[in-house]
Amino acid sequence: MALIREWVHGYYDNRAQADADFAANLPDDEQHRMMHQLFAPVSVPGLQGHLVFQQSSTDGSLDPDWITRLGLLQFFIDTDLAMVRQRELSFKNPQLFHNAHQRPEVLADLGRDDVTFDAGCDFLLQPNPRGDVVAGDMPYGTCRMFNEGTGKPMIADDRVEIRASEFAFRGRWVDEDGNLLWGSASSELNRLVRRRTLAEGPPATQ
Repeated sequence: MALIREWVHGYYDNRAQADADFAANLPDDEQHRMMHQLFAPVSVPGLQGHLVFQQSSTDGSLDPDWITRLGLLQFFIDTDLAMVRQRELSFKNPQLFHNAHQRPEVLADLGRDDVTFDAGCDFLLQPNPRGDVVAGDMPYGTCRMFNEGTGKPMIADDRVEIRASEFAFRGRWVDEDGNLLWGSASSELNRLVRRRTLAEGPPATQ
């Protein structure tokens, strides 16, 4: 938990990885799509654990028109497993929480009834012996989502690796036969690298 508190903050992107994939002319299904991500520790008295506001945008800015995804990461100790759980909390009314890291008043009264989550989609994390990475998997088969297009379930195949200035994840969805439905077929995780601290503010958009 101490490492997570120290490491998970700032403005991240995977530009170097996406550019390298493109330069190498990798097959489309092995390329990593460009991502911009904000991680900002926040105080939410009504929720347990260490809370991090997360927000994705298409250009790395704070412009609400370009924000594509937002919520909270909740880190807490699972005493039975002696591991850290990383749980994603989704706002029931996400449009009210754009740039909530800059508006602490909107999070002050947030409670369990204001968010949704699926405990089957938790990651179970622990540090490696050297203490330079906190990593773990989402237990395979426990996180499922209905695919309206096929009428069949999609299964999360996911892993997280957190380092001092990097937040990496697999972010892959497959069908019941293991066929890729979403994400990269590459064995390389999506590697988001911190480009700026919260104090420095968002990067200039291009």
